[in-house]
Amino acid sequence: MASPKKRNGKIDFLKFLFAVLVLIHHSRYVVGDKNSLFLGGSFAVEFYFLVSGYLMMASIKKMSERTVSLGAETGAFLLKKYKSFCPEILITYVIAFAITYLGQKTNFFTLLSTTFSEVLLINMAGIWAKSVNGAIWYLSSMLIAMAILFPLLRKYGDTALYVIIPVGSLLILGWFCGNVKSPRNPTEWLGWTYKGNLRALAELGIGISLYPIVEKLKKLNFTVFGRILLTAVEYGCYAQLIHYMYTSTATRKDFFYLLIYAIALVISFSQMGIDTVVFNNRFFSWLGKFSFPLYLSHHFYSKNIRAFFPDYSDKRLLVVYYGISIVTALVVMGLSDLIRTYGSKLKLKRLFVRPTTQ
Repeated sequence: MASPKKRNGKIDFLKFLFAVLVLIHHSRYVVGDKNSLFLGGSFAVEFYFLVSGYLMMASIKKMSERTVSLGAETGAFLLKKYKSFCPEILITYVIAFAITYLGQKTNFFTLLSTTFSEVLLINMAGIWAKSVNGAIWYLSSMLIAMAILFPLLRKYGDTALYVIIPVGSLLILGWFCGNVKSPRNPTEWLGWTYKGNLRALAELGIGISLYPIVEKLKKLNFTVFGRILLTAVEYGCYAQLIHYMYTSTATRKDFFYLLIYAIALVISFSQMGIDTVVFNNRFFSWLGKFSFPLYLSHHFYSKNIRAFFPDYSDKRLLVVYYGISIVTALVVMGLSDLIRTYGSKLKLKRLFVRPTTQ
């Protein structure tokens, strides 16, 4: 039962694992901080930024010489990225809107006018009045940061990869370290942009900088002992990260643990560990795929579920929260698959635009 070609089963599993930690972290809105686990679970988002940066660099390395302008190529890259999120984003927005509207008993058109930017993923540009799905901020900040990093990499190549981007990331993190408690709290307004955008820019940059290190590691011929040692270091790093998220909230230690993330991901992406064969199968590939709808399908429940079940005990409410989040994620995943499979076959575009003739 082999996994699809070129997929990294361990990264797929880790995507799922960190999505679960985010799900548990947001239970704080259901039962309060004192009764919640993983109060530091927001640090799981760093995993996604680093992974996204690495994958963007890997994608760029496969691109051929430009045949269109840099601006057109950047726009095409961002549009393709946005489209890859589209079914899940649209479906979860509708669900989140309905849950927020019913739970908070707000005005329909007021809610629509203040949250439309979430669907377009432009809310973190500063067009943020109200949120129906707080998890969306990550995708919005990621696209904004990629709009800066992608053209730099395509225009300046190795100069950007080895100098401009890593130095820029260090300067941003250094500014964070000197001026704020941690990179977290993404919707904190800094006077000209949200903190989440700088967080995305710095951490995507770190992920990009991991790419050449991973490529060098892949070329080494490790002994069995060497592979065992790499696996031990990798597992130790992830265990320490999970322990940190379990025991600590946002602190200046975040900057140290970004280094721990980087070490672990270099090993995971290189697939030089002794356990690689365990993860490269369809089960872990499915978990990786499920992680995205799970990430998107719970935050609005955590903020509104008590309004629907006011008499439930905390334990019972947690069961409902976890259960309905997982079920919703499965529905979102299924509907998205249907849209991707049959949407293009419907050829709805022909209702509005005539096919071009030669």
